Amino acid sequence: MPQKPSYDLNDRILCNYKGIYYEGKIISVAVQDGERIFTVHYQGWHKRHDVAIRESMTDQLFLPYTEENVARAKDTVSGESVASTSPVVAPRRVVKAPKLTASSLSEEAKSVDYHYANLPKSLREILKKDQDAVLQRRLLAKLPAAYPIDVILHEFLSTFDMELEWAGDKLTVSHGDEISSSRVTALIRSCQMITDYFNMILG
Repeated sequence: MPQKPSYDLNDRILCNYKGIYYEGKIISVAVQDGERIFTVHYQGWHKRHDVAIRESMTDQLFLPYTEENVARAKDTVSGESVASTSPVVAPRRVVKAPKLTASSLSEEAKSVDYHYANLPKSLREILKKDQDAVLQRRLLAKLPAAYPIDVILHEFLSTFDMELEWAGDKLTVSHGDEISSSRVTALIRSCQMITDYFNMILG
């Protein structure tokens, strides 16, 4: 005579989840490979936590839903929650950062000393005018620029002891002995990269 299953559909049980027994309910029973599989829904939990448990595992994972088993499970859950809480720490005092305003930023910009290194005089004047227009008068630069980047970089390169001549797409450079050919190559490549960057950003 077949043994009567100890659990059936809609039975309330206590089910072990990560070492702790929680209240649950068998919401479906299926048969797979000749063995019953119980789907357990934990009371108050989202359905994504529902588990499928084989009948052979019920001895290890299920407890009958009795008053003493429920009380013992609640004691275990409350003991775990007390143990898992971190000790009370006094809240740290939070110091708020000062608020930034346009006037404080412009005052800060005035106090910063800008060093333009070996920039050509014309480029320095353009940068100072643009800085004044943006920070003081709150204006934006007009595009396309009246003074293109190619001209600015050509003037920058002419501040060194070298002469540049363009013949179509070819550039001929003649330089004095004070500057090495590797430095000339590095300067020209840097200027080409800056030109490409401006063309890419500004379209």
